[in-house]
Amino acid sequence: MFKNHVDLIGFIGSDPETRQLENGASMTYFSLATKTTWKNEGGSYDSQTEWHRIVVWGKLGQFAARLAKDAHIEIEGQLRQRKNEKPVLDFPIFPQNVISLGSLRAFTFALPSR
Repeated sequence: MFKNHVDLIGFIGSDPETRQLENGASMTYFSLATKTTWKNEGGSYDSQTEWHRIVVWGKLGQFAARLAKDAHIEIEGQLRQRKNEKPVLDFPIFPQNVISLGSLRAFTFALPSR
């Protein structure tokens, strides 16, 4: 059995950007900040922020394009490795579900199950 599942809750770092590709498809991408906090040996709290690159396609991307910097969201998706010519590893996250958490009305857009 195999499983590739990512579930993140965080804040969008900059307004999402959308690109139209030559084949007519569109993709929206943005950065998502997540934070981990822990109590250190001295009894005070430390934290670390991680930045994740999110790439969203199609109708879900159209929904994500309406979000803005500092929006509090949850994404559920897959981690995929992109192989570039550079020797740098790139692991963008491709969500199947995006949930806006930061308003009185929570907006959810999910792709249909396969």
